[in-house]
Amino acid sequence: MNGREIPQWLSDAQRYEPRADRDGFLDRTILGLSALCARMASSREKPADLVRVSPEIMILSLLLVVLFISLSRGFAFVSIVMAAELAVLSSLDAECILRSLKTAASAAAFAACVMFPSLFLSGPAPFAAITLKTYASVTALSILSGVTRWDTLTEGMRILPVPGIFILVIDITVRYISLLGDLAVEMFRALKLRSVGR
Repeated sequence: MNGREIPQWLSDAQRYEPRADRDGFLDRTILGLSALCARMASSREKPADLVRVSPEIMILSLLLVVLFISLSRGFAFVSIVMAAELAVLSSLDAECILRSLKTAASAAAFAACVMFPSLFLSGPAPFAAITLKTYASVTALSILSGVTRWDTLTEGMRILPVPGIFILVIDITVRYISLLGDLAVEMFRALKLRSVGR
């Protein structure tokens, strides 16, 4: 063979056809992590004066509302709280409203599943009371997290009898969960790009 001739194996046509692979898990994971990172980024980018009330007053009000909801005997106070929450929700953006309602509905559905045997043991009153109280409490918590930044919430926890090291751990955890989510999304995208075939 002359040194200038091309080897036969180099001139053959490449017919590599990778087998089809299922990467639905990677796609779902990337979408879920991206949505979580976007939500945390939007929480960090909220304007600090979105609600012109100090975070200490907001946290204290939330604790009192949840306490009064849990101590209430009838449906009157829970109905008043739910009407007030509806009025507050109507002033928020659509994404925050949808997120708050979905979170509260999920919590109320879980409470209804847990309290379902009470329908046969003690009637529908305890079942309805626990379900509505759970819905009202989680809605109030969702509204607070929807209008307040994470750093503002941790700053407002100073009024509570909570050790400072606990507040510091919560603040650092929230910050590094966001960084970990961004890194995980990049790793999964790199894995998807490098996966050829099965």
